[in-house]
Amino acid sequence: MKMVLLVGLTGTFLVVLFSFCVQSFAENSQDYYNQGVGYLKLGQNQKAVDSLQKAIELDPNYAEAYSALGAAYRVIDKYNEAIDACKKAINIVPDVADPYVTMGSAYYMLGKTQEAINACEKAIRLNPQMPEAYLGLANIYLASQDYQQARNNALKAKDLFEKVKQLAELSGYSSVDEFVVHVLEKEITKINQDDDEEKVKERLKGLGYIS
Repeated sequence: MKMVLLVGLTGTFLVVLFSFCVQSFAENSQDYYNQGVGYLKLGQNQKAVDSLQKAIELDPNYAEAYSALGAAYRVIDKYNEAIDACKKAINIVPDVADPYVTMGSAYYMLGKTQEAINACEKAIRLNPQMPEAYLGLANIYLASQDYQQARNNALKAKDLFEKVKQLAELSGYSSVDEFVVHVLEKEITKINQDDDEEKVKERLKGLGYIS
């Protein structure tokens, strides 16, 4: 397999797209998961769904694949399917924040405001440093015309992103992009020098890309 690193900027928020891609064809559940996440990051959402479903078919207890599948369903507006996939991920690994954020967004799009709030708040309890959860709450409260709560959560998300920016500046980088690229390139070098799959997984966990 080979590494692909894509870094982009959406508005004022940095989006780091970091995924494994197979060289020719996937052979196992991990390959299909990595392929699916790569497709999702590239906006090829139906291909992402297909690959992630194949990963789950090969490993029905693959929590990360269910979580990623939920995210893929969310972006193609299949909200009920997104919620179902996230619930399956949570049933396997209950203490991960990501599927709750996706569920919150899906519930919101279905008009289930309280369920959306509950899901985002659960994500924050699991990971208080996750700006996406605060942004989710900000959007929900803004739509509900609770402007104070919307402002509070938006500011919290902004603060978390600002911490990354400050760390980059203190480390002598000209931008957050440069800082993140440097950190990830160092990790990619370490991973490429390491043939042990378990050590690779530990490094990716340390970066926060898998749990």
